Amino acid sequence: MNAVAKKARFAPHPHRRAMIAKVHLASKQLGLDEDTYRSVLHQVTGHMSAADCSEAELSAVVEHFRARGFAPLAKPTQ
Repeated sequence: MNAVAKKARFAPHPHRRAMIAKVHLASKQLGLDEDTYRSVLHQVTGHMSAADCSEAELSAVVEHFRARGFAPLAKPTQ
């Protein structure tokens, strides 16, 4: 049997990686379980995974979470 390898789904652009991290942080901060998180992601973007979303879709998800109480923490100053 020939197994076909799946293409890696990582974010090649640093800003995109940061957006995905922000989406995951927001869902954690809001206390969403996995099913609720996936449901919101699908409702807002039509995708079940943040890795499949464009930057614009990730921004829409972050805005959706902000409207529901997500407040990103400021980076500590040194």
